[in-house]
Amino acid sequence: MLLSLDYDISSPQDFLNEICTLILHSDEFKSLSRKQRARYIAIRNDLIECLQEEKDDLVEQCKIYLRLIEYFCDLEDWLRAKMFIVSYVDEHRTVSEQLDILGFYLDKYKIYPNLIDKLDLDFDCFLLGQIASAYAKSGDAETALKYYNDQLIISQNISNYGEQITVCSELSKLYRISNLLYNPKKSLEYAQKSLNLLEKHNIKDYKKHVYALINLGEAYSSLNKHKDAIDNLKKARSIAEQNQDLYLTSHCLTTLGGVYGTIGTMQNLETAIDILSEQKNILKRLEYRRLEAVCLHNLGMFQCYRDSSNNYYKNKESFQEPIENLLESISICKDINAKDLEHMGYGVIGMVYLRGKEYEMSLEYLERIPQGYSGDESSFSTLTNISIAHGCQQNFALAIEYAQKTISLSRETQSKVGESLAIAAIANAHWYQKRYFIGIAYIIKSFLLVPPWTTADFMLIFNVTYIEISNVLKLKLNQFANIFKKYFTFTIELTKPEDSR
Repeated sequence: MLLSLDYDISSPQDFLNEICTLILHSDEFKSLSRKQRARYIAIRNDLIECLQEEKDDLVEQCKIYLRLIEYFCDLEDWLRAKMFIVSYVDEHRTVSEQLDILGFYLDKYKIYPNLIDKLDLDFDCFLLGQIASAYAKSGDAETALKYYNDQLIISQNISNYGEQITVCSELSKLYRISNLLYNPKKSLEYAQKSLNLLEKHNIKDYKKHVYALINLGEAYSSLNKHKDAIDNLKKARSIAEQNQDLYLTSHCLTTLGGVYGTIGTMQNLETAIDILSEQKNILKRLEYRRLEAVCLHNLGMFQCYRDSSNNYYKNKESFQEPIENLLESISICKDINAKDLEHMGYGVIGMVYLRGKEYEMSLEYLERIPQGYSGDESSFSTLTNISIAHGCQQNFALAIEYAQKTISLSRETQSKVGESLAIAAIANAHWYQKRYFIGIAYIIKSFLLVPPWTTADFMLIFNVTYIEISNVLKLKLNQFANIFKKYFTFTIELTKPEDSR
């Protein structure tokens, strides 16, 4: 038996007032069993403690909402649990959306499964998507895919087009960000499907429209169709701004900055850094935790690309700011259990130290990334950078071993990018063995397989390689010039006529 509470209450304070009144003045409360009365009193006391101070902090507010949802699950009051999950904490965000923004993924996939099969299929469909998204952001792509597939089947069976649009958008994201499932063509296919469903069923939900356009833009970017990516992201930004949604506007701009940075030219890198530097401060104020981590990650990475491209990599201090941004991103990822982004952060910091010629520090971060990755450029980049670090330390055998791992993986997945990176690593290993002509031959082979201007990683390798080759060639030419000069001087001395006496 449950207390007959008012189902119109929409805040923790309203609920506390209601339950206090019933406990003190209701015969209904007295008719409950001793165990049930004890549970309600424990809930009341806990809420009084939580709410005794005014809490403007969104994180603390969301923790209180989570407690309430857990209470209702414990009481098997499923309807009220649902009410608090979908209630609004502000003009634009529901409790569930706010939990996502702040990174409460672990809580979601622990609590939400308790509510499945308790009310209706529409709510089950919603919960499956929320659980899947939480697993995806925690780096468990396989479990996420299972929940998304279940959500898609139910949404199609009950003709819930809103949830079909959501799951297509989320699958688009999963096939783009997951190391295990990486497939940019599938990502594009699902993003287009979500937009088609919006148009076909005339669904006027600006958030779904914005997310569909963001995913379409990012999918195009993964396929190096940067103009299409930027066009779609600008459309998404326009819709978000029209609806005065600062969270979604920031999401659009952060993603736009990421796309500009991947184009790889110096002008676009500077544009990306400007956008992301501005968004970093906005996202901190909004407490948009995962997006803040993404923003800091990309900002640190693009600052590294810029500094390396400008030949700043000889100056270790130039990497201080990128590393600070990347470490801050990793710190947020640890707080919110965003393993996928955390591992990417280790990879970029490893690369930064590698370009700064601090090879031990580079390996320390690169080796924190779990082995067994498969499928995308991040995996190839990690293995390649480990190979390069060993090559620079003149550990030739280890350098070749990691390069061969990359080649095997790239051939399994039919990736020219991975194979090209591995060949560049082999070039590096020979170069540091002072086998310069073999090194140059491998670098040319790498660039013929995948031209250096196609990705930011390749542009970075090209710039660093160009500088290394130039320095060695200058050294060799100077040595040759000195030998020639000495020989020429010696010959002049031999052929100089004797002084007349």
